[in-house]
Amino acid sequence: MRDKPIRRLTKKQQSQVVKWLGDAYNMAFARIAASNITPAERDRRRAISEDALIEAVQDYDASKGASFTTFLYRKIQWRILDANRPRRSKVAQAKTFTDIEAE
Repeated sequence: MRDKPIRRLTKKQQSQVVKWLGDAYNMAFARIAASNITPAERDRRRAISEDALIEAVQDYDASKGASFTTFLYRKIQWRILDANRPRRSKVAQAKTFTDIEAE
């Protein structure tokens, strides 16, 4: 579930997303060798970069001092790192009856 409410993109924001989509894909695959990635990982990184691009277009504030390129790159990299981090929720750590029988 999303923590933030869903916001619609304006026409200007939609044109920015279209303009930066190729760069977002390049940023998502910048640090890995293309031959070592599975199709599932490729699709996952594309989805992450698209979501991060939309969020970056909505949240970017030029008065903070960073260029949009830097803001977008960091947003994508943090999203990729966050997606790879294992979840430590109680539901994920819960044991099932088959786990108990196996012990």
